[in-house]
Amino acid sequence: IYLVDTGSGNAHRAYPAKASSAKSEFSCPGEVAPASFSPHGIATHTTPDGQTMLYVVNHGGRESVEIFDVVKGDVPSLRWKGCIVYPADTTGNGVSVTDDGTIYAARTKTLEGAGSEPDMSGDIIFWRSGEGWQTVPGSQMMGPNGVVASPDGEDIFANAWPSSTLVAVNQETGRRQDLTLPFMPDNIKWSDRATLLVTGHRAPIHDIISCYISPRMSCDIPASFAEIDPDTLTILAVTDLESDFATTAVDVGETCWLGTARGEIIT
Repeated sequence: IYLVDTGSGNAHRAYPAKASSAKSEFSCPGEVAPASFSPHGIATHTTPDGQTMLYVVNHGGRESVEIFDVVKGDVPSLRWKGCIVYPADTTGNGVSVTDDGTIYAARTKTLEGAGSEPDMSGDIIFWRSGEGWQTVPGSQMMGPNGVVASPDGEDIFANAWPSSTLVAVNQETGRRQDLTLPFMPDNIKWSDRATLLVTGHRAPIHDIISCYISPRMSCDIPASFAEIDPDTLTILAVTDLESDFATTAVDVGETCWLGTARGEIIT
């Protein structure tokens, strides 16, 4: 995990760093070995007392959501706090946290649990202290990827990557809406305008998967991102990107930063 100074653009590795003696505050078997740590989706959450926490989906050594305190200072750092292990034979992707600390995460079957052919069926699950993992009713979909929740947890938005669909589930009414997108959506983030930023790929699924599982440093996978009104589930704008294999977009001041599944830069 790298922390980036948005002013200077300088980055430093924050985790794994020096060995930690922290004891888990969750039902977690302990800190994962540094050489095994393999981070994926991330989300931040600020507690009522002002502490910023980082939640990271991890695939190394175990399938889990790893939890960190963000330690402020001249050079911010991360302090491992604990983990929440995924249900057996499942793997994660995106993660989101609501105001009350409920964790929402995408879930699919692991390759070991799916047989010889990848099974991309999955859903959105949530975790509360003392309750364990539960499924969001009506959230079953193919290839759940990025996920965000409204601050109060009433609305859940997730990307069904293989079907080029954004799925919205209202937990109060149980209503589900599916919005077809002109690309295969990967990650999803809230914008500074309280709209949804959805980023994904414009290429045949075989080409995308073949390059993703290869060691290639470039893929020539065209990408796009859309800004979507979460209340009406309408597309406000779609922007085609020059970035190869772009996977996520996030507002940083008056700019938008784009991450990718290939290469070593943020654009």
